[in-house]
Amino acid sequence: MKRTLIAASLVIIFSSFISMGEFSDPEYFQGRWNVTVYGTPQGDATIPMRFEAQDGALNGFFYGDMSGQESEMDTVYISDGTLNAAFFIGGYDVTISLSEVDKDNSAGFLMNMFELKGVRVQE
Repeated sequence: MKRTLIAASLVIIFSSFISMGEFSDPEYFQGRWNVTVYGTPQGDATIPMRFEAQDGALNGFFYGDMSGQESEMDTVYISDGTLNAAFFIGGYDVTISLSEVDKDNSAGFLMNMFELKGVRVQE
């Protein structure tokens, strides 16, 4: 009985490490996302974003205004399974964090204050 309990515990622990590794894969974030920021003083806002993995690193881009011009993010990296990015938008230097919820959804925060929800754009 003890051996079964120990074996089951080890399987759970190793499964946790394996699934944590899946979240740190830059490939997950690759592609286009509609990221909605909730509860800002100006109301809710959706920011179209795009991430691309190159040589194991992640690059990020966003549309910050109605001009249709794509801007590059200053910093994009993954730490502990969370995508972190910094960029200048609407007159502000902002940071975001996004974590995987499921295959096509992510969640996080803008400036560690405002809730974000990202939805993968199906192409």
